[in-house]
Amino acid sequence: MMDIISLILTIIGGSTLVFGTIAIWILMGYYSIRILRSFKGGLLGNGWKYICIAVPFLIFGQLITSMGGSSTIAITQGQILRVLGASLSAVGGLMIVIGFRSQFRAWNPKGLKSAPTSAEQKAVPQKVVAKTA
Repeated sequence: MMDIISLILTIIGGSTLVFGTIAIWILMGYYSIRILRSFKGGLLGNGWKYICIAVPFLIFGQLITSMGGSSTIAITQGQILRVLGASLSAVGGLMIVIGFRSQFRAWNPKGLKSAPTSAEQKAVPQKVVAKTA
């Protein structure tokens, strides 16, 4: 009786993991394309173009990597698939970083620095701060 319950729980857990992952991949693709279409031609369109391109690389990279970990595939083929999947994921990650950098440049065109840290604020003399405020 205990074996049947553990088998059912294993099947439920495995199917939840598989279908949940597939659902997340579909949502990632859908929303990246939807956001790209809404930002197309605008300031943020260039950044979202890279991010939208990165999503399939990440999805296929993870899919191929998981296929390489399968026990039904020979060792050498599994290693090749894992390396290919990791490479695709790395390209996807690089494209996301390029997209984020492009969006940062769109929001910060003059190259302004971020808000000063508390250490930088302490370094500024109080008289100067009082006159500007």
